[in-house]
Amino acid sequence: MMKKNLWLKVSALLFAIVMWLFVVSKEQTMQTIDVQVEFKNLPEELEIIGDNIPIITVNLKGPERLLKNITPSSIHIYVDMSNAKLGRQSFTIRGQTIRVPAFLKVAEINPSSISVTTSERKQLKRNTP
Repeated sequence: MMKKNLWLKVSALLFAIVMWLFVVSKEQTMQTIDVQVEFKNLPEELEIIGDNIPIITVNLKGPERLLKNITPSSIHIYVDMSNAKLGRQSFTIRGQTIRVPAFLKVAEINPSSISVTTSERKQLKRNTP
C-alpha cells in the first residue's frame, strides 16, 4: 500500500516544503541596531587618537525570528586601516565591510563614512642594563 501512492506522497511532501519556505521567506521585517566600528590592519607606526569609537546605525532586513535575537556583538563593521596615513582621514563604510549573520541583509547604514585621526605611535623606551 505504501508503494502504491509513493509518487503522490513524495509530491505532496515536496509541495508542502516549498509552500513552507515561501511563507517563511515572506515574513521579512526590518530592525535598526547601533554597532561600534572595529579597526584592523593599522600600521605599527600609527595609533588612533580620540576616545570616541564611531557608532554606525545599521538597518537589517530578514526573517523576524532571526532579527528578534540579534545583538550588536553579532554584527561586525570593519575598517581596513592598512593604507592609513598620519592625520585626519575619512573611510567609507560599505556593505562589504559589514559582517552579519546568515539570512540577514544590510538595508541601510548611517553614517556611510567616518573620520579617524591618527598620530605617530609613542615608542616605549626600554632600559637595557
